[in-house]
Amino acid sequence: GLWSNANYKSVPLNGIPTKSPESHCTVLWNQSNQDVYIAVHKLPKPPDDKQYQLWAIADGKPVDLGLLNNEHLDSNLQAMKGIPNPQAFAITLEKKGGVENPTLSEMYVMGGVTP
Repeated sequence: GLWSNANYKSVPLNGIPTKSPESHCTVLWNQSNQDVYIAVHKLPKPPDDKQYQLWAIADGKPVDLGLLNNEHLDSNLQAMKGIPNPQAFAITLEKKGGVENPTLSEMYVMGGVTP
């Protein structure tokens, strides 16, 4: 599977201490074809009018990688939008349908990509 695929870098996203310290996710990022998958290990159940949104930080700016499906937060890998050169990944809780810029006060997890 993807977990053992050498092309995929595993990027742990740890809970923001002041927001949701117990939250934890993993991004699998393929350095050769830029594919991104998210695995949610623990995130609080979102209210019905909200959705989690995945972001990459690239060249110091947030890039939208898509919305997590509320129905599948405890299941396996979900495919997201690809990104060629991320420095980090983060997840925020946003209004349903997503937003153009992340709400930083609603960031739940974040993790840097090690070279």
